[in-house]
Amino acid sequence: MSMPPPEHLHMRDRMPGTLWRALRPLLVFVIVVGVFYTMVSVGIAIATADDCSGGGTHLNNVNKEWNYFPPQWECKTSTAP
Repeated sequence: MSMPPPEHLHMRDRMPGTLWRALRPLLVFVIVVGVFYTMVSVGIAIATADDCSGGGTHLNNVNKEWNYFPPQWECKTSTAP
């Protein structure tokens, strides 16, 4: 058995994988940007992990929260006794 002539095939059968070939560069770009952003965020988180200490003095009532955009620690001081 052989394949029928191309003019008798549906468009999806004549051009298999065309959508994947068209979207693959975009997917690769998104993955590369995501990995780069993650690496930069981890580097910033490690480098600034103790920036909430108040310039060298340790404050007991400081809470840290991580902001994803822009990647940084947000220091929140509580005034509760």
